[in-house]
Formats: sequence, C-alpha cells, structure tokens
Amino acid sequence: GGTMIPVRIPVALAVLAGALACAGERAAAPEAPAAPQVLRTADLSRIRCILLAPLENGSDSPVSAGAAAEGLAAAIDPSRATVLPVSTLRATFQGTPLELPAGIGPPLALDLADLLEADAALSGAVEGRSTGPTAELVVSVRLALAGDRTVLFARTVVVRPAPGERIDDLVRREVLAAARPALADIGRAAPRRCFERERLAHIRSAAGRKSLRIRDFSQAEIR
Repeated sequence: GGTMIPVRIPVALAVLAGALACAGERAAAPEAPAAPQVLRTADLSRIRCILLAPLENGSDSPVSAGAAAEGLAAAIDPSRATVLPVSTLRATFQGTPLELPAGIGPPLALDLADLLEADAALSGAVEGRSTGPTAELVVSVRLALAGDRTVLFARTVVVRPAPGERIDDLVRREVLAAARPALADIGRAAPRRCFERERLAHIRSAAGRKSLRIRDFSQAEIR
C-alpha cells in the first residue's frame, strides 16, 4: 500500500555500469587539468540541484581530493542551490553492483547526475606533490550541465604549500576562494526540490536488484 513514486531511470544506468568498470581501471590516472576558466553566467542561474562527485586523486596526498570537494561545496550558497554531498552519493550505491570508485571523472559524474535528476555535476581532479622543495598540487574543477554536457565553469587552481602547512586546510581554502566568486550566480531562478530521500532510497533499492535487467530501468516505476 505504498505510494507509487515514478523514478525515471534512463539508459544512463546502463552507461553508468559500464563507466564504473572503466573508472575502476583508471582510478589512478585523473584527466589532465581543465582550461584556466570557462564561465557561462546566464546558465548558472537555473542550476538548483548539483551532484558533487568525489574528485579523482593522482597526487601523493590522500586528503587533498576530499578537501577540494569540501571547498567546492562551501562555494555554493545553500539558500540558492542544493548540493548532494559525496557521502550521500556514496551511501546511495554502497553495497550494490554500482558501488562507486574512490574518484569520479566528468563522464561518470554526468551519468550519475542524469540518473539522480540533478541539474549539473561538479567534478575534478587533484595531481602533483604535496611535500618537498618543489611541492605543488594542481586542482582542476568543473561544473557541467546534465543532459547536454555543456561546461558552465572550469578552473585550475595551483596550490603551493609552505613548510609545515596543513595541506587539507590549504587546498580547501584555495578551492573555495577560486570557486565562490565564479559560482555566485548559481540558483537565481525559481527553486525546485532536489535529491529527495525517498527517491534516493528507491534508486538504491533498484541498483541492488541483481535480477533486474538494466534495460528494465527505463520503464520501471519503483515502489
């Protein structure tokens, strides 16, 4: 006797399964840094629901990718847009055949955004060394529209830690400083509901059904 909640899960779930396999094979090789900056302010205003993907980490610092993701989340005004946290994204697929890899590149991030009906996906990568006399981390971040894949914002941040400086604090601070002014126009359009708990639970349930064929997701209504 539960309420029927229509969940439009398109062929993107099939693509997602394939992309997850590929992501596992290349987890240690993030994409090259993005161009210095791409910004489409007019399109930013209609973004209300944002999927934040865990950044790929090709650096020697295990904490830098998480710190960069925290900086990106903090750059977005929560009164204007809802960011699906990395922890919630992971929990949605944890223990299912679609469990997520440590880092997610733009293609898989956008497939997930389609699946979860986000407006856009934030993704990126961290590369470089955090220690030694030539310590330098390169953090590349981008925001792209779900659906047509238009890149709305992309920036590369170079982080040079001083001796004894906490690398996670520095990365978080530098990414926040670079992203916040550029993303100030996000969410100026009318609000919408994002990432409802019931919807995430139904998608998780569907992802865990090994007997359900991928093609069935395109037409399924999940109780």
